[in-house]
Amino acid sequence: MDVHVSQVREKLDKQEMPTNQGCCVPGCTLEGQDLPRVHAFRHHIPGIFDDRLPCNDASVVKGRVMALTQVATWLLRRPCVLSELVDLVNRQRVLAPLSGVRVSPDCRQAMVEVCNYLGVSVPQQFVLSPANSPAVLIHWRVLILLAAILQSEYRDYWRSVFPCPSDIQLKSVKSLPVAFDSHFHIDRLRNAAQAPCMPVDELMELGQVEDHQLVRLVGGIGIFCDPNTFPSSQDMSGLPSNVGVVVGLHPKHSTMSNDRINNALDRDRNMLKCERVVGLGEIGLDHSVPDKQ
Repeated sequence: MDVHVSQVREKLDKQEMPTNQGCCVPGCTLEGQDLPRVHAFRHHIPGIFDDRLPCNDASVVKGRVMALTQVATWLLRRPCVLSELVDLVNRQRVLAPLSGVRVSPDCRQAMVEVCNYLGVSVPQQFVLSPANSPAVLIHWRVLILLAAILQSEYRDYWRSVFPCPSDIQLKSVKSLPVAFDSHFHIDRLRNAAQAPCMPVDELMELGQVEDHQLVRLVGGIGIFCDPNTFPSSQDMSGLPSNVGVVVGLHPKHSTMSNDRINNALDRDRNMLKCERVVGLGEIGLDHSVPDKQ
């Protein structure tokens, strides 16, 4: 089984896996507009990990530990504990794509409950790559990578044996107004989060929003206008399909040398040839910075 893990790791490095919005599960050809997280829960992750379940329910925590223990037994081909599964995924660098991914407060609380159940210490900060606790294995991004490692028959059996409990009430999710963000800066958000490779959907989860301001974001336009963070074609192809890309050169860069401006404009022209780019913008007058006297 270790050989199969290594092969998955190599495919992840080369980005050769069939993808659906970045899905890393081999053979996944499902189409749709789901964001990666929704897709993962809908098609590949056992229901016991549904984050609408009460994370402090004893049967939920036990079910999650049992589901992970089953994966560990399959991969190591013997009865084992979850710390050994952590050692395996760290040794094979399976979680390397998760470097820099942050854990939301709700997910952290669920991880704390798993630590308490296992009787292991709670780290000051949960880290996904390299994993620093068995509890991080319940993060959906870790689970989808574990699903990718499993052979298809094991993956299907895993989902069927550990479904979402029918006798436990899910947290209600109220209907939210639909919104489309017509102008946001992916690169600047990543810089602010100190996570240059963080996926867009993870970025959206970082901000603290008041309940009355919550919306269901169905798409957006990502603006790239700073030469130092212009995206490559590969960067743009990795964005969700419901996010369009606009490129340009922000007016604040007008103080650059002519050579640097011309170089930036040449790069803009090349980016405009990319099919993911839907427009040219962030140009014209700028009043966001006071004029120098």
